[in-house]
Amino acid sequence: MRRIVLFIILLLVLGAGLVLAKEAVEIINTGVNKIFKVELASNPTTGFMWQIDKKPDSRLVRSIGSTYEAPKTKLVGAGGRELWTFKALKPGKTTIAFKYVRSWEKNVPPAETRVFDIKISR
Repeated sequence: MRRIVLFIILLLVLGAGLVLAKEAVEIINTGVNKIFKVELASNPTTGFMWQIDKKPDSRLVRSIGSTYEAPKTKLVGAGGRELWTFKALKPGKTTIAFKYVRSWEKNVPPAETRVFDIKISR
């Protein structure tokens, strides 16, 4: 019995470590005056929507807006995608981080996060 309890505790600790592991950063390469988009899977029927958690350097990148594209299926509750549009203003590097949250839930960790390093060349 004691071994089973220790095994369960070990699984919980390892599982927590996986959740706390740093998420991979995705890289977007673009050029000055170019428009680029970030596409994120989304399902607003669950109450979750993407929000910018860390804004990019406003000297380098300007946010143009975001839209939701519904899925191409008639299945109730199927998810679509959010498209976030930005414009690169001048050469440099910056980061944009997103969090997938329910706006009414306070002090609750995001269901998902995504981080993008933006590299802007001439």
